[in-house]
Amino acid sequence: MRPDWFAALDAALGAASASAAGAPTALVSLTLQPLTQNTPGDPRIEVRLTRATRTLVFLAADMFDSAGVHCLAASSIYKVAP
Repeated sequence: MRPDWFAALDAALGAASASAAGAPTALVSLTLQPLTQNTPGDPRIEVRLTRATRTLVFLAADMFDSAGVHCLAASSIYKVAP
């Protein structure tokens, strides 16, 4: 996987965390799980909120290649700024 794809995934998760919290957030944990050796030509990223508390936002994301093959799974935790 190319580093810019990880950066795109991190950016998508960061934007989703701030949107879910309604405030700035800071990354606490990011776990990446490669699922295949495929390298997405034009990756598609899907992010979903799994849980939100007053101080933390939990997200999951999946990356698919241009053929729709699931290439990467991720989970993250963000702290909501006071």
